[in-house]
Amino acid sequence: MFYATDEGQGFYDTREGSRGIDVLYGTSDKTEQFKTILGINLAYEIVKGLKISTRNGIDYRNSVDQVFINPLSYIGSRQAGGKGAFGEGFRRYFNLVSTSGLTYKKRLDVHDFEVSGFIEYLYTNERNFSYRGYGLDDRLPETPAGITVSTGFLPSLGGGRVNSALISYMGLGRYTLNNKYTLTASYRYDGASVSSVPLKNRWHGFYSFGANWDVKQENFLANTDFIAGLQLRVSYGQTASSFGRSFDYLATYSVNTTYGGLQAIRPTNIGNPDYNWEYVDELNIGFDLSLFKTQRVKLVADWYNKITRGMYIEQPVSAFSGAGAGGTAPISSARMGNKGIEWSLSGDVIQKADFNWNIGVNGAYNKNQILRVSDVTDQLPDGDTRIIKLGLPYGTYYAQQWAGVDPANGDALYYNRDGSVTNVYSGESQAVPLSANMFPKLTGGITTALRWKSITLSALLAFVSDVQRWNNIDFYNENQPT
Repeated sequence: MFYATDEGQGFYDTREGSRGIDVLYGTSDKTEQFKTILGINLAYEIVKGLKISTRNGIDYRNSVDQVFINPLSYIGSRQAGGKGAFGEGFRRYFNLVSTSGLTYKKRLDVHDFEVSGFIEYLYTNERNFSYRGYGLDDRLPETPAGITVSTGFLPSLGGGRVNSALISYMGLGRYTLNNKYTLTASYRYDGASVSSVPLKNRWHGFYSFGANWDVKQENFLANTDFIAGLQLRVSYGQTASSFGRSFDYLATYSVNTTYGGLQAIRPTNIGNPDYNWEYVDELNIGFDLSLFKTQRVKLVADWYNKITRGMYIEQPVSAFSGAGAGGTAPISSARMGNKGIEWSLSGDVIQKADFNWNIGVNGAYNKNQILRVSDVTDQLPDGDTRIIKLGLPYGTYYAQQWAGVDPANGDALYYNRDGSVTNVYSGESQAVPLSANMFPKLTGGITTALRWKSITLSALLAFVSDVQRWNNIDFYNENQPT
């Protein structure tokens, strides 16, 4: 049965019953987007072995968003003024990536080396503007002409502008001896824009190095047809990102509040003058193996150990800071570890010149753990339903535990943190980390591909394991503020 109003009826679940039908037929949310991607690659050999090159790419998007809530619907009656809403938004996104440099290659007998120097520039510009009006005339649907503008129906406005950039100076080198042993190294020096990090943390350098051994080139495997290829490799390096939220490190303010009936100013972001980059140190060891003369079977496996330092988190602050209830400060202090293996095995069941059938399987196992939170605490809330806690995986859910129903009187029962059972509910004192996580430990897939001449048909089956999802719809509908 459909109820047009909530008189005598409560709407608790937007997925079910009359509220779900009302949302489906009483609202619309549309986006139109124009998108252009352009790229150009140019290279010129100045002298033998010395090449200059440039790669440039542009990503441009212009989007128009529209939201309409019918004033005759139930959800329309719940809007400001009780007569629906209409809003539009305009978003423009521009991204430029440019990489240019020199590369020199040289081979002297059994010695082969290559050195390169590049400069890279990344620039992003975003602009957006939106409005939402109320008090709609139902005779003018999905048009701003239906909006009522008066002291009782003041439209809301929103928007923002963001510019960010990153410039990098990079040096890369490779040395190969006798086509068997390869050493690589790189160093980059990055500078971020002031929208990302404070000036004192703007520039940082990062390095990486690796080694590769082509075992197939050795005499003891060179004439073996069963092993068509075998390479062992190891690498270690640092990467970093300065792209948290723009100007997170600055204290910012807003005028969208009043005090004593007059317009007032209030803090919207506490800021952090020590805000820094988020670093990742990674060690990777792996091998590539091909079997049979035609490389009919291939196996690739990698083991990695990745440490994230200076991880971005939000730390709750005292109400005396002026941030208001639930206020947080951005910090880059956490440390997180990821260890795991990744592998893939594929083989040609049929291997002909004009016809080929390949089947493959792949998998990955990752163990995640929080190694540090901050100087002042070992745990922090992560949204409303998760927790960041020392020793636990990132993405661990945090909630109260249900203990069933008291058979004597039908009361709901809950576990306290000490394991005792009570019929008194307390979300703050009873919530504990659960053995449930939003990120899978095990992922994998099965692939197959058929090729006949130049026609290919492929299929993929993917799976995940040890992953849970919190029902946020029920959570927020059943825990609404009173």
